[in-house]
Amino acid sequence: MTSQSMQRFFEIRKTHVQWALLLFMIVTLSSIEGSERIRVFDNFKVLNNSVHERSATGFGADYFMSRVLNKTADMQTAAAADGVGCVVVVADSGDFPALTPHSLSMARTLFAPKGLYPPHVHPTATELVYVAEGSLLAGFIDPVNNSIYQQSLYNGELFFFPRGVLHFLLNVNADRLAITISVFNDSHASMS
Repeated sequence: MTSQSMQRFFEIRKTHVQWALLLFMIVTLSSIEGSERIRVFDNFKVLNNSVHERSATGFGADYFMSRVLNKTADMQTAAAADGVGCVVVVADSGDFPALTPHSLSMARTLFAPKGLYPPHVHPTATELVYVAEGSLLAGFIDPVNNSIYQQSLYNGELFFFPRGVLHFLLNVNADRLAITISVFNDSHASMS
């Protein structure tokens, strides 16, 4: 094999590993008990603070897919200009109703060089972060003993934030973007 074909092989393999890891994260974080009846459809949709019944008839495969995380229009410029240095695109039950009965949501975050995702809390969800590109410093504060846990992360690595802990992410690189994919075990992971 030539060096060019070897490089292509490893690029393809890396992509497959990333998708397999993402699928594993989604399955692992979904918290469906074995005795619970699995609901494929969300039979109720909340619109303007009122509940409207939905029928499962007439739904196609498009109900189970979303392009929300593809919203990349000028994210790089927005990340650099927002004053903090990151832009988050979220796929949750608000944009993707199929997630509602399954307690899942995702986010894609683009960090400008030296961009910070400021300290925040998800009171209703744990978060598993996958570094898709770049290098970051991730950390959280243990509220019981006021200890800080932080770790440098690189491409392909994961970091777990327990529910309700104050946490942050920082792109440590001064000249490269960083991208993360996060999975939450709540269909609408609120933030404070």
